[in-house]
Amino acid sequence: MSIRPVPTLRLAPWLLAAAFAPAHAQLTSVTLDFEAEWADLPPNTFVRIDTLAPMPGGLRWGSAWFGQTTVPAQGSNNELRLGQGNFTVDNFGRPFMLDSVDFRALANGGHIDFDFVVTPYDAATQGPAASVVYSLRIDGAPDVVLPPLFFTTFTEMAALGPLHSFSFANFKATGETTDRNLFVMDNLQLRLEASPVPEPGGLPLLSLGLVALGLRATTRRRSDA
Repeated sequence: MSIRPVPTLRLAPWLLAAAFAPAHAQLTSVTLDFEAEWADLPPNTFVRIDTLAPMPGGLRWGSAWFGQTTVPAQGSNNELRLGQGNFTVDNFGRPFMLDSVDFRALANGGHIDFDFVVTPYDAATQGPAASVVYSLRIDGAPDVVLPPLFFTTFTEMAALGPLHSFSFANFKATGETTDRNLFVMDNLQLRLEASPVPEPGGLPLLSLGLVALGLRATTRRRSDA
């Protein structure tokens, strides 16, 4: 039985690809608690999120997102609010996990109904999959005395796996509250992929490939002589 040698030059692209193949992405846990994010800003300051560099959590926030700093003596806290514009939040096209998020019960008896639109990440196409819509409601609490503030934690989107983005739609205000600017979100629990790095064995493999290419070239020169 004869063994047919494989030309080294044909192996070169595979050796290069293997040498620089990324390792499995590692997930880094990130908590967005805006008490820490904007502790250095004066009270009652509104900050448009997409003007910050970097934006909170390293995510890309649409133009409708604002941060508000509040007066601690009144029992309030720094938090995210919505204005008008783009509500979408993503990770610049990369997958991420949103394990939980807090929505605050509104004061003065108002209620807000809205859709929480969560778009999973499709690994096959490296883009968005079909969106999942959660119809949510924030109930007002006229008897709440500040402090403390009351939050409702939402976790169902964690079971979807990696996300491409999330957004909000179809706000319907009832009761005393008629302004979606009173929508309040805080304490996002995220897991983000770190930047991929070459496999530890990649560089030795690349060196082996370059040596093989050198031997191949030397053999050709001798046979041509």
